[in-house]
Amino acid sequence: MAENDRLRLMEANLAARCGKLQEQVNNQNITINNLKEQNKILKLGNTLTQKGDSVELKLKINQLVRSIDHALASIDKSE
Repeated sequence: MAENDRLRLMEANLAARCGKLQEQVNNQNITINNLKEQNKILKLGNTLTQKGDSVELKLKINQLVRSIDHALASIDKSE
């Protein structure tokens, strides 16, 4: 009986740890996606400075900034 109780407690601890690790993985995935978006913005910015003023590029940059802001807001809500 004591062994059974010990194993159940160990299972509960492992399940809690698994949940925490899964949450950490999700947060890191969000961070990775945000960094990818920032990288796109930087690449677009470099293209913009190399090719001069382009309305289309400015709109794309604004769209990417909004998506990053949205992702950051969702991170803040989950924490």
